[in-house]
Amino acid sequence: MDESTTADAVVGIVDATAADAPDVTALAAAVERAGGTPVVDDAPALAATDLDAAVAPGDRALVEYVRAHVTAPVLPVDTDPSTRSVPAADAADAIVTLVAREHGTTTRRTLAVTAPGTDPVRALADVTLVTSEPARISEYTLTASSRVVGQFRADGVVLATPAGSQGYARAAGSHVVAPHTGVLAAVPIAPFATNADDWVVPDDDVTLTVERDEGDVSLRIDDTHVTRIGYGDVVEATPDDSLTIAVTPQSTGPWPHALEKH
Repeated sequence: MDESTTADAVVGIVDATAADAPDVTALAAAVERAGGTPVVDDAPALAATDLDAAVAPGDRALVEYVRAHVTAPVLPVDTDPSTRSVPAADAADAIVTLVAREHGTTTRRTLAVTAPGTDPVRALADVTLVTSEPARISEYTLTASSRVVGQFRADGVVLATPAGSQGYARAAGSHVVAPHTGVLAAVPIAPFATNADDWVVPDDDVTLTVERDEGDVSLRIDDTHVTRIGYGDVVEATPDDSLTIAVTPQSTGPWPHALEKH
């Protein structure tokens, strides 16, 4: 390893204070052993720091990293496999590659999600509308590229990126979509229909509209409640800057490498 190329490597480590996340202290020590300079902080603080790379320990840390619009390549540790995660046991070896700047990269689609009364929120996995009260249904319209794709009654609806299509959306019955395909998966939650549809739609301009005045609907982005919306409200999802993921020999993933862009 050429020490002259590693001494100045500044690596951010997202401290999301999640109890089940890998230890940020151990990750910082691994960066130091590899010859880099660790910066342990929350995602908004890291967004204001000049970083060469970052480490996101756990799904919550990665989601916060995305929301804060940090631009440095990120090494996910113990996150969903769709994000080319590194197992915690292999994190130290992966960090050596990261600090030496010998890693590859791939990307994941993110979405800018807007709703009435809120600032845009950047999403990595999914956007969910679901009735706020249990056992209550509402009616939704899904549009893509300014065309109505479907209108349906259901407990809710999930719109998932490729990274999110293997999670809650898949459990609800959607297709799994591969990275870099330019599409999103959409599926009703507990639809009030015998033969319910689900859809794969272009990711350029998608909206979800609440069509019934039967109680509030909760907007959740990457499994975090954002706001409540009502009858006639429109949630819009448009492409945002892609997340750049650092790929090392320890990275895992569900898709063949031929589907990735390194």
